[in-house]
Amino acid sequence: AGWVEWENAVFLWVNAAGGSFVNSFAQGGRQVNWYVGGARPTEQSPIVRRLLGRGVGAAGEKRPTEVLMFVRPRSTEPYVC
Repeated sequence: AGWVEWENAVFLWVNAAGGSFVNSFAQGGRQVNWYVGGARPTEQSPIVRRLLGRGVGAAGEKRPTEVLMFVRPRSTEPYVC
């Protein structure tokens, strides 16, 4: 599990079950509580601000960031999108 930033997008890797953190899915899987990771992330962290639509992209972009999420059923299985 983790994330990577691109100029116009952020990729998220999520474990549906297992791993070191619990990600909870709601609204039929349309909403997920996901742990960002890193050194004490807060709502002021650049990646969190960007994901919440309050930050800018890697090259100072002002356009919206695409967020792509890849999920795997367990931490030992491959990711799917």
